[in-house]
This record gives sequence, C-alpha cells and structure tokens, in this order.
Amino acid sequence: MIKNNFRKDYMVSKMHLKVQDLLAVLDRLDLPKNVFTPNQLEEKFQDLQKEHEDQIDINVVGHSQEHNPIHGIFLGEGDKTALWYGFPHANEPFGGTTIFTLATFLLEHRLGNELLKEWQWILVPCIDPDGASLNDPWISHYPDLVSYMKSAHRGLPTDQVEWTFPINHPKKQFNKPLPETKILMELFKQDVRYLHSIHGSAFYGLYAYISDYNPMMGKIFEHVAKIEMPEATIPPPEFDFVKVYSHGLYATYTLEQILEHAKDASNVPSEVGECSWGYFLKHHEGTVLLSEVPMMFDLLMPSHENKSLNITKKRYYKYWQAKFTEINPIVQLWWNDIKEQLPDSRIKRIQDLFISEIDDLARPPKETREPSSDSTLLPFQEFRLSQLYYFRKIMNVYHNFEWLLQQQPDIAVNEHYQKQLDKIIKSLEVEIPMTFLGIQFFDVARIVKAQLTLGLSYQLLANEKTS
Repeated sequence: MIKNNFRKDYMVSKMHLKVQDLLAVLDRLDLPKNVFTPNQLEEKFQDLQKEHEDQIDINVVGHSQEHNPIHGIFLGEGDKTALWYGFPHANEPFGGTTIFTLATFLLEHRLGNELLKEWQWILVPCIDPDGASLNDPWISHYPDLVSYMKSAHRGLPTDQVEWTFPINHPKKQFNKPLPETKILMELFKQDVRYLHSIHGSAFYGLYAYISDYNPMMGKIFEHVAKIEMPEATIPPPEFDFVKVYSHGLYATYTLEQILEHAKDASNVPSEVGECSWGYFLKHHEGTVLLSEVPMMFDLLMPSHENKSLNITKKRYYKYWQAKFTEINPIVQLWWNDIKEQLPDSRIKRIQDLFISEIDDLARPPKETREPSSDSTLLPFQEFRLSQLYYFRKIMNVYHNFEWLLQQQPDIAVNEHYQKQLDKIIKSLEVEIPMTFLGIQFFDVARIVKAQLTLGLSYQLLANEKTS
C-alpha cells in the first residue's frame, strides 16, 4: 500500500527508496513476544555482545540516584551519531525492548549493516533503572490489567529523567538535574545529530512530535496508524500553540514555549525543568523524534468516543467520592503509623503524594471538578480515563504499602488496617474485568514494530537532510 506509493510519489530520492526497503525488512523481522525488564535487557545485551564482540561495546555511562549502573551500547562507524533511549518515564518500558530489537537488526541484517557504516549509534536501553525496577511486577506479567494497576510506577516529577533538564527563563529557573539527566546531557555532547526518546502511555493514543517535518514522515505515520495500529486513538497536540503537520504528527514543543504562551507560570510545577528534547534543541544541532505508542486500546471507543453515558457527571463523581471516603481513614491512619519509620525512597515519596490525593478525592468535589448542573451527562471518554485513574490510584496505594513493608520487615504490620484494605482490594479485583470490558493490550511485537518504523524511517530522512 504505502510502500508501493513511495516509488511513485518520491522517485527522485535514493533515501526514500531505502525507507521502502526498511519497511519491507521490518515486515519480515523476528519481533519479540515479551516486554523485557531491565535485568532481562542486561542479560540479552551481554549475550548479543558475545555473538558480536568485535562490533559492539557495552559501557557503564554513569549511575542512577540509587547508584545502579546505566549502560550505553555503542555500535557503528559512521560520521554522524544517533542516540536512542528507553524508559524516559519509569512506567514506559517498551523503549528498552525496542532498542534491543534495533541492535539485533543493526548487527544481523543487510540494511542494518549499512546503517552501522553510516551512523555511530548510542543506545541506552534503560535511563531510569531505579524507577524501571519498581515496574517489574507488571512488566513481567504483561499483558495483565490488574498487575498493571497495582504496580505501575511513574514517580514524582522530581524523580523523572525526562522533565529535569536545566532551564533559565525569566518565568522559570531550574538547575537540579538528576544523575540520570546529567548522563543524557553528557551523551548529547558526542555530536548527536538524531535523538529518539521512546515513549509509550497506557491508552492515551498514538502520536509523535518531530523537530523537522518531511512529507514522507506524514505518510509513514499514516501507515503506522492505519495499517499497523488501526485500533489506537490519535489525540490532538497537548497545547493549542503546537503546530500540526498531519493527523497525529506534531512539531516538538519546549517548556520555554509553554512559558511564552502562558499568561503566567503558575500552572507549571516549580519542581520540573525542561524536557530532554527542549534542552537538546536549545544547546545542540540535530533532529528529534518523540514517539508515543500506546500499549492498550479500547474496542468500545470507535462507537462510543463522542457519546455520553446515561449518568450525570455529578452522580458519577459522588459515587467515587463515597469510595474514597471509605478508603481514606484506613490509608491515612496506616500511613501515619509507619511513615516516620520508613527511610526516604521513591516509593515513599510517591506514596506520600497518593495518600494526600486520596484525602482530596474523599472531599466533596470542587466547582471546577463538578458541573453546575446535575443534568450534564458523563462523556464516555472521560468515564474511561477517570475509571483507569481511580482504580490505579487505589491499587497503587495498596501495592506501595506491601512493597514498603516488605523492604522494612522490622515494622509491624497492622492486621486491622491490612484486613480492611485487603477486603476493598479484592472487591476491586473482581470489578476490574467487567468495568474495563473492551480494553485490550497490544501485542509487544506490534508496539516494537511501530516504534522501529517511526524511529528508523525518520532517522533515514534526517540522514538525507544532513548529508
């Protein structure tokens, strides 16, 4: 389809034909069936190095906040450098699996070998090993919705690599980069001309942000959306000022741009900095791709996306307020019992936030959250996203209690609180399959193929631009 149209529409470009060749190779590529945890990625790369020891170097490029090693994979001998990295947020694991598949492709396929001659490659499978390891329980059980809701961990903004780059702006100053962030900042200095930050949300949609537009990229994105992942929704850009190149394909934005377009900076959290691509584009010359490929889709969304349920917003949010009112005393008392006995950690910091959010959700809805009229019906899409948010919030808090107490066996478990919360969680686990009827997980192979298609084809086009 689109591959056949490339030759007709872009006959003059040798690079366009190489993209066509790439898509044909990806159709035949042996793609992974499972998503890999950070430890599994380390083992797989060690095995790959044994098979290709003269072509691949694996080095520790730095250490995380908790002193875990962060590995860089170095390949190729070209005159331009590409940097791909995974786990930009701790709960987005498919970048690591995509990068391992990419390395295998580069080393073991004809077209991959050609790309090794044209580019030097820096691959960082996991830039956030501390946060990524906290997601092991659901990653290793993918696809399982209950496991995901219990143990999906993103972390506070201050613990997220992607949003802790320095910025110096009249409306915003931030200069507290994490150790992981500093690693990327140093890697950027290696004359990186192509940066791919590999993202993947739950089911918030398929889209990409690019720093330089090429009409062929629009056709490639259309191919991914219509042929590879037709079930995925495509959301609008996150801000009104962002330029739309084509449906789902948008110009990169930066925190500086957000600040320039905002009337004031009060809505920008004080604890966050610039994003990776914003920092890169300000300080270096090169091309950036941020690709978002979801791991879930909703079978009901196409027929219900623009519909409302036969329930008012007011009634719906009062139902959830009652749920949180039931849970709130238990989690508040239990947290107050153990909080001061726990050492500082990512889980403790996020648990503290979640406990305060549950306290807020247990209060009567504010006017900004509750419609003024009791007759306003609840839109289906709002229902789906809020259900996922509320169930995850409760399941996450429960899992965090379990994890924290396992790490500190000297702290006595309050059996009264434990039994009360166990009862609530078991009832939610029964509700989840029926509540989320229609929600399905994408196969790992489809996610990886979509990421490789976008990432490699755009890199080939970037190569044409910089040649």
